[in-house]
Amino acid sequence: MQKLLAEKRILFGADESKIIELKLYVQDDKAKLASVIDMDACLGANELAELFPEHKRVFNFAKPSELISKLLSFATNPARARPGTPS
Repeated sequence: MQKLLAEKRILFGADESKIIELKLYVQDDKAKLASVIDMDACLGANELAELFPEHKRVFNFAKPSELISKLLSFATNPARARPGTPS
């Protein structure tokens, strides 16, 4: 506990009604974040094969349109913006 306090990793609220939080960093848990989005790795290549059947491989490491759409929605959907941050 003393170590966490010294590292300023315990967040206290403005008053006693706020629950104490532990500050976590991504670099501490990188192994746990290997795959946050669960999606078949072949979807992008399969999608391109359907669109361009005459070409064996359009480009390497194709991403599926579903993934691109999901990622763009985080940047373009104001409902997903965190309070206090610009949309």
